[in-house]
Amino acid sequence: GRINIDKELVEGLPDLAERIGTIAFDTKISKTVNVKEAQKYRLTIHEYDPKCTAAVDYMAFIDELEKRGMV
Repeated sequence: GRINIDKELVEGLPDLAERIGTIAFDTKISKTVNVKEAQKYRLTIHEYDPKCTAAVDYMAFIDELEKRGMV
């Protein structure tokens, strides 16, 4: 099903990124209803629900960017 396709896509990203000369980050951003709701209310996810999984994931992504020296 969909989960298997998503898993296959994620697993193949590092190879694809290398072939096209870009980066596949380690951090994964969760799909949550909270993100859609935040958009509906024109708020950032951190304003809407800073403790939700996606908000925590975005902060982890920022940490990864910092560790890679990209920000």
